Amino acid sequence: MHLLQPELHTRRAFLRRSTQLGLAGTALPFALNLAAMGEAAAFTATEQRWRGGLASAAELEDARRLALAAQSAEVQLQRERIGAWIALYKAAGGGWNAAEQAR
Repeated sequence: MHLLQPELHTRRAFLRRSTQLGLAGTALPFALNLAAMGEAAAFTATEQRWRGGLASAAELEDARRLALAAQSAEVQLQRERIGAWIALYKAAGGGWNAAEQAR
């Protein structure tokens, strides 16, 4: 079965754009993941220092807050990227049927 010309053009545009997004969007997620891992390690170190009496409870909570903020930023970016992929798929016609969604 042959694809209709407009559908073929749409699929090619979708593949081209998704490739661009996939290649261009790797640095920030990697950086946020690295930051989250670093903050988690810093929290673990601060917790060990706190248990040994070398850090205050305020330092421990500050390290915990920073670790959670880094994790939250990473999750937020993942949500935004997934939302962008869905929007791109819908915009390219990706089999989305508005009538079915209205039910």
